[in-house]
Amino acid sequence: MTNFNLTENEAKAVAVLSKEVLFQTGADTFSEIAEDELYLIVEPSMLVDAGWSVSEAAGTWGALEAKWAIEIGADRINGFDIDVITADAMAWNELQRNAA
Repeated sequence: MTNFNLTENEAKAVAVLSKEVLFQTGADTFSEIAEDELYLIVEPSMLVDAGWSVSEAAGTWGALEAKWAIEIGADRINGFDIDVITADAMAWNELQRNAA
């Protein structure tokens, strides 16, 4: 698993995105999600809905991609690019949550 060096803001964003993926899948933990990246779809609007401004979400999105926490344009569905949170980021977030 990747050892992420995230800022506090980036860690909060990963937590928000992870929580959203768990909610969408009905899972309680990352280990309950099938290994199919389509289950890990995320959007910048998830951060906006959680309180980031549009420009803050955009900056955070780019930072998360640079640190391999998300993959922008990881796949295409019906002609649209989709972004996914990486399995490593989901696992990292679960470890952080369990350590708290």
